[in-house]
Amino acid sequence: MRIRNLATDPSRQALLYARRNISPYVYLSSVDRESSTANIGILIQEGIIDHGEEGSTLRTVNLNNVGCFKWERTQRRSYRFVGPTRREFARHVRELYFSIIDRSQQLLLPYLYKRLVYVPEVNMAMIPLRKILIFLEKNGSVSPIDLGRRLAGGEGDRARRYFTVLEDLGFVKREKDKYVPGGEVAKLKAAEVQPPELYERILADVIEKRSKFLQEVLHLTMMVPFLRWSNAYYFPSYEAGHLVEMENEELVSNYRRFYQRKHEPMTEMNQIQRIVDIKVLSMKDTCFTGMPEIFNNYVTDADNAAILEPVMSLQ
Repeated sequence: MRIRNLATDPSRQALLYARRNISPYVYLSSVDRESSTANIGILIQEGIIDHGEEGSTLRTVNLNNVGCFKWERTQRRSYRFVGPTRREFARHVRELYFSIIDRSQQLLLPYLYKRLVYVPEVNMAMIPLRKILIFLEKNGSVSPIDLGRRLAGGEGDRARRYFTVLEDLGFVKREKDKYVPGGEVAKLKAAEVQPPELYERILADVIEKRSKFLQEVLHLTMMVPFLRWSNAYYFPSYEAGHLVEMENEELVSNYRRFYQRKHEPMTEMNQIQRIVDIKVLSMKDTCFTGMPEIFNNYVTDADNAAILEPVMSLQ
């Protein structure tokens, strides 16, 4: 790092140094003079385009403690500043910003899972779980081999992983080498929930409570794009403070910016149409708009979680 001239306030000089070398939008988020360090945050401004009556808005997201600059006195009565490079700082900014996006997505999931089971791609991925439930309903008990040797055999013994999910949630319990209905199934039947709604309720519960297990262990990632498209609409609406009217181009732009992913236009169109089909979004003229019942619940949780409060460092 280059040596700067002596100033009466080294933390202020650290800020000026960071603004010249990192970004003009950084600010001092904390200073510790005893250790000669200054933590730097950054303001990110986002324009939320709304084609409805409310009109577009500008939202500022504060990211605190993105980088730390340390100063030391030199023999020439100057200060030397040591801190992250522009590239390192940008990487930390992305990590913190994406942590907000991920948190928003997790808060949104509970209000989508009952709808996600009706997406054909998700429904197909859940077929092994559905088979277990149907076989159990018809025969009173089920074993991994009943799913067929393709799933029951092999090193992965994938079938047992499906049973593990259902057992953890109380939908089945093990008796010797078979599984029988668990207490949660009895509760649903006591509430007079009958097939096929019984299966959909259980599968929705699995998606809600074990989404990470489904993705990481069973590799059932089919639901992920639809959750992401939903978040690409609802998070900007949360930033704006109301359900916005968003055109296709803006929705696609949000998705690509939030998730750093780009698909073929036909794939994107198909995935977006799926979330319209399951009534996560609706069409108003040429714009997408959200569902008040989803948005209101999501807003309450996002407010309680303070996801737009100044975000602290991940470390």
